[in-house]
Amino acid sequence: MADLNAFLRDTRTLLRDSRDSMTKQKKRLTLVLGNEAADLDSVACAVSLAYSLHLANDDETRAYAPVVCVPREDFPLRADARWLLDHVGIDVDALTFDGEISFETYARTTRDPDALRLVLVDHNAVASSSAYAAFADAVDAVVDHHDDEKKYPAACDAVIVPTGSCATLVAEALVEPSGTATRVSFETAARLFPKKKTGEDSDARRLRVGDPRAALLLAAVLLDTQNLNASATRVHARDVAIVPILASLAGTGDVGAFHDELKRRRLDQSGLSPRDLLRRDYKQWRFVPRATEDVADAPATDVATSPAWDVGVASFGVPLGEMATDARAIRDACAAFGRDKRVDALALMCAFDDETTNDATSSRFRRQFAIAFFDADAEGKGASLSAPPRDDALVALSARMFEPGGVLPVALGGLEPVADATALDAFGGFAFEQGDPTRSRKKAQPALAAFFEGAPPPRAAAARAVDGPVDDGD
Repeated sequence: MADLNAFLRDTRTLLRDSRDSMTKQKKRLTLVLGNEAADLDSVACAVSLAYSLHLANDDETRAYAPVVCVPREDFPLRADARWLLDHVGIDVDALTFDGEISFETYARTTRDPDALRLVLVDHNAVASSSAYAAFADAVDAVVDHHDDEKKYPAACDAVIVPTGSCATLVAEALVEPSGTATRVSFETAARLFPKKKTGEDSDARRLRVGDPRAALLLAAVLLDTQNLNASATRVHARDVAIVPILASLAGTGDVGAFHDELKRRRLDQSGLSPRDLLRRDYKQWRFVPRATEDVADAPATDVATSPAWDVGVASFGVPLGEMATDARAIRDACAAFGRDKRVDALALMCAFDDETTNDATSSRFRRQFAIAFFDADAEGKGASLSAPPRDDALVALSARMFEPGGVLPVALGGLEPVADATALDAFGGFAFEQGDPTRSRKKAQPALAAFFEGAPPPRAAAARAVDGPVDDGD
């Protein structure tokens, strides 16, 4: 633990003034980035893999550093991750967070194309809105379990497997290839840690009994798979194989109790404000419609911003109707958040245990989905919100999104209106129970991409006369 914390402190010192520090020390830098939600899986993978790459590194000119991709002030919102780091003894103050790397000036002045490189964990594409977008062509490796967006360089070492948790793939690279790991794949290790020229594989990165990385990765796998519960979420054979190995290394006797404590920490969001619920696990994507002829005659200033849909997705752990005291407060919170993020639409995905369900044959775990469209003719993205939208074209577009058999309802296992009147009022009727609670944001993102890429551009949607179904581009 002392060595891991020392590594984190050293990298934070290096990154605090990366240009000057790296120049003086003749260092090149590889950032290991989790996704922009900075959930426990991303944090565990980034810290564990960066430290492992550091241990296995024999290039004195190269430094590895994990980055938690949210501002430091937002990290307390990840209550499960914060508790876990404290629990295993990791110094949170030693971590590097988004906005704490002065690499932009460094990137503009460097002439060395290898001076700043990226490794992505728990995602496989650098978002165009990310602070790291300028380095999208500098991705050396990817370890991920989401749908492959195929936006990384062709020469990148990519391990993308639909496991329940990305931590499973990272852990596979760190455990001993012994008889106890006969069901474990070593694909990740072969990609990220090639054998030395002597033909001998370095074991410096390997997990040992009591290694805090084992507890980090175990926690991520347990939470992502609901303690290997295939009826609640996606579980892969590789997740099942890695859990007992990590539990043994971490010294976790009662895996179920460990999972329950983590889940309690994650789901206890009752004290969070609506704004904190929206921002605690947030991602944003830009979807470009395939047909943009509707904006061909628009003013140049509009054309620059209107062809793409900027869509945010906020995930949290309380029912939609319990986000605030009433529907108006929920709408106001969404409107303010939309203005801050400058989005055209804000999707909300909540997952929670229904304490009122007593039937042992029914799952207590539920997911709900809602969406708020922002007025397309307002001044700038996310300028105002009406629920339901005042614009008829947006009402029609909203209705089309949730038609039975549509790409989003199919992806989420069917959608039925929630019974909660507050939630229905807050979102103009567009608030739903998911038919399949195992379908998380991993399934929603490709479906949202397919829908918005087949929809008219945002401003065009507002200008279109509603006299028929919206053209979905098929």
